Amino acid sequence: MFEETGGESDEVSRRGFRLRSTEESCVISGLKVPTEVGLCCAASMASGEKKRRTEEENREFNQDWTELFAFICNTDGLPTCLICHEKFAHNKKSNLERHFTTKHTQFAGKYPTGDARKKAVEEFRKKQQQSSSMLSNWAQSSNNVNLASFAISLEIAKRGKPFSDGEYIKDCFIRASEELFRDFKNKAEIMKKIKDLSLSAKTVQDRTAKMS
Repeated sequence: MFEETGGESDEVSRRGFRLRSTEESCVISGLKVPTEVGLCCAASMASGEKKRRTEEENREFNQDWTELFAFICNTDGLPTCLICHEKFAHNKKSNLERHFTTKHTQFAGKYPTGDARKKAVEEFRKKQQQSSSMLSNWAQSSNNVNLASFAISLEIAKRGKPFSDGEYIKDCFIRASEELFRDFKNKAEIMKKIKDLSLSAKTVQDRTAKMS
């Protein structure tokens, strides 16, 4: 799009192309124009790209994506996969479609678009709602430490990780908290709650069974 017209040239990078110009002029699609004009055109194109990206990032979740790609809208208004529970930062159809077609090919093949897909997605949605409801019920009858234990057990189960990962997560939590809460006056109280977390393999297994 931009061509060098000869002489000493400056090169200005832009998204998707380069502008090469002399001190006085440059060529845009065969038309010789002042360098300032060429730079303005390049800046305008870059600004347009940025505006389009912003619009894509701020679009709302489309309810049709639930049946098409097995995604639901979480409490933050952003997509979450019903199958693997992966969360996305933007409501962008192409990202959801790529995730679904590359990571859930078996599901897509087993349940083609239509009633079969709709029923399968609805089953995933019900399981997700049941897990959330169970966790909410435990929140009303348990103290914060037990609730945290259930929350971590639920995440381990969702991701198909071994129950023994509970102790590993607890150790990481303790080490990180030593630094995170270093300047907190109630650090000792915080650390005690974390160390009181019950996350043995047996506990995680029992928690998961109760929530299933």
